[in-house]
Amino acid sequence: MESKTVFREYTFRNNPVDVTYDSNMVNYYKNYPDCDISIYFQPPLTEVAFNSLDKIIEPNIKDLHLIEKVNFLLEFVQKAIVYETDDKQFGYENYLFAEELLSSAAADCEDRSIFLAQLIDHYLTLRVIGLEYPGHFTLAVHVPGKIEGYYVLIHEDRYYVCDPTYIGSKLGMLMPQFEDVQPEIIDF
Repeated sequence: MESKTVFREYTFRNNPVDVTYDSNMVNYYKNYPDCDISIYFQPPLTEVAFNSLDKIIEPNIKDLHLIEKVNFLLEFVQKAIVYETDDKQFGYENYLFAEELLSSAAADCEDRSIFLAQLIDHYLTLRVIGLEYPGHFTLAVHVPGKIEGYYVLIHEDRYYVCDPTYIGSKLGMLMPQFEDVQPEIIDF
């Protein structure tokens, strides 16, 4: 399938940011049957999308330490992607593949998490898992060493919370209402 490039403007740090995506891929995903959320994390963004994101992300993370790089990607998703619940936007629960998010007017916690997971995998090649809380979905990222913050243990590895919906949060910060809640771990 030949790619059909569409440009989309976002705002990040008070600057316009042009991102491209493949509308043919978006149309393909729109016809994809509903499935388990773990499936939505698997297909990467297209080369078209990553090429445009490279121009924004790579110059900003090239001189940063690993945790700062994660925090930059987290901030990008928190602030460039408009938040809206699926009920308000679509009238029903509607998971979006990462490429679909780029064509959508807004995204909820699952969609932002799927998109951020793609960015972390592509730019940092860190292991990521999903964390499902009652009424909320977020990520956790395995980074070497120990940092301050909330994490889940998997085979003695710490996966630190990385929440693209908790605006202003950094790696390891968890929404206060979930501090005493055990999440369901979604491995993909």
